Amino acid sequence: MSEKKAPAKTETGTVNYINPRQEDAPFSLKVGDSIVKPVIQPNDSYIWPIPKEILSQALRHSFITTGRLIAEK
Repeated sequence: MSEKKAPAKTETGTVNYINPRQEDAPFSLKVGDSIVKPVIQPNDSYIWPIPKEILSQALRHSFITTGRLIAEK
């Protein structure tokens, strides 16, 4: 008899990151083969919705490690 393994759970959803500095132009965030584009908010600020599937990889990106982008509270 062979046991069937349950499929690995993939986290879904996003974690929003913001830029604490005021910059004129938004920028895209390249994480591996993925590109995260900023989304404009009603108050004219931007958020970068990083999919949870690539979050561990994104946490090593220089924009996050240097504080250019921080997790939204």
